[in-house]
Amino acid sequence: MNELHIIDQLRQARDYAEQGKSLHAIQIYRQLCSSIPELDEAWFELAGLYAASRQPDAVEKVLLSAIERGSNSAEFQWRLAMFYMMEGRTDKATRLLRRLEDRNRLLSPRLKALLQHSFGQLRFEQGKLADAEQHFLRVVRLDSEFPHIHEWIAEVQLARKKHSLALKSARVAQHAHAESWRAFYLEGKALVESSRWAEAAEAFESSIDRNPDEATLWHACGVAWMKLRQLEKARRYITKALQLNP
Repeated sequence: MNELHIIDQLRQARDYAEQGKSLHAIQIYRQLCSSIPELDEAWFELAGLYAASRQPDAVEKVLLSAIERGSNSAEFQWRLAMFYMMEGRTDKATRLLRRLEDRNRLLSPRLKALLQHSFGQLRFEQGKLADAEQHFLRVVRLDSEFPHIHEWIAEVQLARKKHSLALKSARVAQHAHAESWRAFYLEGKALVESSRWAEAAEAFESSIDRNPDEATLWHACGVAWMKLRQLEKARRYITKALQLNP
C-alpha cells in the first residue's frame, strides 16, 4: 500500500466517523492496523472511535494490540494507562505507569512530562496530595509550557491549604491560558480562604465570562457578594446557579 493510498484510506475513515458511519470507519481502521501495524494514527483513531461508541473492552483490546504490534509501544502504554484511570482501574494504571517509569531514560521529553502528569493525577485522586504536588512540579521542570499544569498545581495546593502558593499558581495559570475559566475560579477560591471577598467576586466573574454555563461559578460568586452584603447581586447569581443546576 503506497503512501497516497494510506492517506486516502485515513481520510475516508475519518469522513465515515464524522458522518456517524462508525462500522464503515472501524472496518477501514482495522484493515490499516492489520496491514500496516506501524501506522500509529490508525491505532489511535480506532481506539478513539471505540471509546466514542462506549465500547471499553474494544478500546482495551486495540491498545493492547498496538503495544504488541505498533511502532510506539511507550506511547500506547501511556494511553492504555489513561484509559484504565478513566475506567477506575487504578491498579492496572499504576502498574503501567511504573513500567514506563522504569524506561524513563528512553522516553521522549514529551512522554516524560505526560508520565509525571499522569502520576500526579493518580496521586491526587488517591488523596496523596504531597506526592501529587511533587509530580506536577516535576512536569514544570520538564516542560514549563505543559498545558494547564499550573491549574493542577493550584488545585492541589488549595487541597493542602497552601493558599498563598495556590493564589500565585492560579495567576501563573491565567498568564499561560488567559481563556481558562478554571484558572480564574481557582484564584477566587484561594482569595476566599483569605476572606478577600471583593477580589474573589471579581475572579469568579472573570471565570463566568469564560464559562457562563457552569453553575458552580455563579454560586461561588453569589456567596462572595453575600459576604459583601450585596444581597440583590447575591440573589441574582444564586438564582442563575439554580437555573443551570436545579
